[in-house]
Amino acid sequence: MSLEAAQALADWGYEQAKEEAESSVVRWEWASFTRYSLEPCYFEINRYRRGDLLNEEPAPPLNGARGHGFDAAGRLRVERQQTNEPGCYYETFYGFRPGGTARRHFDELPGKSEINASFFEQEGERVTRIDTVYRGGKQLSETFSYDAEGRLIVVERRATGDVHEFRDVEWDELGIVRVFRRLPNGKRTLEFEKPRPGQTLAQGGAALRAGLVTAIRVAIDKLSDASPIIALALWWRKADYQVRFPPRVTVVTAKQQEAWLLQEQSAAPAFWNPAEWGNELQLELSGELTRSCQLISSDVWQNALQDQASALLRATAQSLLVTSAEQAISEDFIAYAVAVDGPTLPADQLREQLAPASRGKLELRGLL
Repeated sequence: MSLEAAQALADWGYEQAKEEAESSVVRWEWASFTRYSLEPCYFEINRYRRGDLLNEEPAPPLNGARGHGFDAAGRLRVERQQTNEPGCYYETFYGFRPGGTARRHFDELPGKSEINASFFEQEGERVTRIDTVYRGGKQLSETFSYDAEGRLIVVERRATGDVHEFRDVEWDELGIVRVFRRLPNGKRTLEFEKPRPGQTLAQGGAALRAGLVTAIRVAIDKLSDASPIIALALWWRKADYQVRFPPRVTVVTAKQQEAWLLQEQSAAPAFWNPAEWGNELQLELSGELTRSCQLISSDVWQNALQDQASALLRATAQSLLVTSAEQAISEDFIAYAVAVDGPTLPADQLREQLAPASRGKLELRGLL
């Protein structure tokens, strides 16, 4: 940590930081997640979506909700992060010092232990360096470089444990477009991309659905199991929120269903969780379709389009009901799309997607 940073953070414990920061707050703004950061390009570099604005502080608490306190000049001075316990917050305080801004972040427990402390070196409003010390002694130093137009183009990071890496930020006329992680040997990995017009779910969803249907049909044709497929599921977990496409695609045969039901007769509806089937199809996607999956997935998480993505996968499943290879499937073939760890069971999600005749057949057999 630089000498300036160490001096700025000296003798600035919880009580002092809280008093200095909170006494200057004139306005609070609450959101479902953080919406502001002094760190340049924070949301793009860390792959976060800004939180949605809330009318007021959630009561009862909404775990993860953020309160932002601003002073009369509109500067961020305090952050509060709600937990499940009323009145228990993670707290972050900002204080202005010669050459920059000090920040201290404290945990939610009564003793208010410090999690980390940072100092932002600034030239006017522009952050040029951030030094951070973490609980336990680890340190991180970040330096920020800008182009002639004042746009961030390179972040250099050095941290405890011989960590040395970069983030390269690329822009176009619409704003930030890509962030790459770069190692000292020059190897780069794409970490963030913002879709441009023509690359979004709204504009490219129909073509994506058609491409997935074709890829799934090809994969079905290559199956060697003689037993006909009775069901196919497109499925996802909550953790897949940044990579919704392509979905996992799993099939189950009549023979496998019979064997499963013999063992689990008392829990037949549980059969419809495709994560338990184990027959995941390996989809062969063209380069163009792979690229479309990446861009549309980015559009989904960056713009809170999870429900629309789920609707597209349900529509893809419905398309498979009339376009799948007939020689590989049973007469009562079912295709559906589900979140296996969603608020409702896969069987209940399936019930909502079935035609009345198909639903009646399964209910008659005790499978729903």
